[in-house]
Amino acid sequence: MKPTSPHSRSPFLTDQQRAALSSGDSTAMQAADDAALAEAILASLAQQENESVQYNAVTEDELVEQAKRESLAYQGNNAASASPTISDYEQQMINTEKLHSWLDANGFDVVKNGGGGHNDCLLISLMQHATGDYETEHAADVDDCRSFLNRLDPTIQRDDALPAMHHAIGKLVDKINNEKNCGLRIAIVAPGIDGEPTYHYYGKGTRFAMIFDQSGHFDAVVPRRTRRA
Repeated sequence: MKPTSPHSRSPFLTDQQRAALSSGDSTAMQAADDAALAEAILASLAQQENESVQYNAVTEDELVEQAKRESLAYQGNNAASASPTISDYEQQMINTEKLHSWLDANGFDVVKNGGGGHNDCLLISLMQHATGDYETEHAADVDDCRSFLNRLDPTIQRDDALPAMHHAIGKLVDKINNEKNCGLRIAIVAPGIDGEPTYHYYGKGTRFAMIFDQSGHFDAVVPRRTRRA
């Protein structure tokens, strides 16, 4: 469920919108409108959390299990031929791209990170939101996060890819909030079965921030800082 429509603008202008309107700069006005819409969506996530089911995203494990079931059914039927169909993985990629387009259209930038060479993309995204610094990958803080996760769950090894839903991630967000005093409520946004955004939440703060789950790779999502080209 989308928290708000790209066409539903608040009747109240932000300071940035007022300044852009006074300047007469169309580029600045577009950037201000993008930022205002993105901030409105973030603000609506509290209501969205109360009204929606949080666990309806299609996970990679679910796709694998579905593929296994379909493969067994195919073998059991001993079909000589079958109509070509798009794979579940390919469909998930299409839905992920739909969600990326929705974020873009609603005034958000996806801040790419390289995972630090150790599948740390989720941790990097968390630390970027916690510090407000989206230009670096926060290696020292990320190493500390990894150590904390390993102490909570020794099965989480140094280079393991991290899941979007795990009790240890919630405890990590609580730790970051306490240490950084950042008051985060993290909404991990992933595509549902038709590309609609679905959310899973961590942290007891009131400052909502989104992280984009792209079938296992995670990037921080922020209101657009520069106008879309």
